[in-house]
Amino acid sequence: SSSEQNISINTSLIEGENEVEIHSVDRANNRTEVTRSVQLILNKPPAISINLESGLRLTERLFSLSGEVSDEDGDQVTTTVFVNGEEVFSTQEDMISKLLSFEQGANEVRIDSIDERGARTEEVFSNIQVDAIRPTLTVSGTGNIRTKNPSFPIEANASDENGVSISLYHNGALLE
Repeated sequence: SSSEQNISINTSLIEGENEVEIHSVDRANNRTEVTRSVQLILNKPPAISINLESGLRLTERLFSLSGEVSDEDGDQVTTTVFVNGEEVFSTQEDMISKLLSFEQGANEVRIDSIDERGARTEEVFSNIQVDAIRPTLTVSGTGNIRTKNPSFPIEANASDENGVSISLYHNGALLE
């Protein structure tokens, strides 16, 4: 009479080459072996290298974003850039070069890179501060002034929403 046995086992693989052997032995000690080679390729997420950092302070609303997205596994990567939650562009290029427009005040940039097998890297750059508004400065008098008095009174007032200081120079030298 014939006999049959089935087996189903999940085995844990290590990264790289794995050899799996299946042996069958009957009552007469006859053997059959089958070997399978299984290569485990772990999908590493893309790497983002960009010229941006959290807490960056800018005096202009425009910023030239540049950098590189790479995938160690050689997969095609799609990178999407968001500014303050809105998608501003998406690319499958390795090199990134784009002019971003920020709002006055605090901004956030999120860069999301995903490869064709689903491995994802997300980087968030927060508290990018833009202060593109120059302080107001009011100075007493107008234009070129002529005087016969060696002591000249000058008054100035400055204001700005992010704090301000006033310095006075006379013939290039800072007055204390």
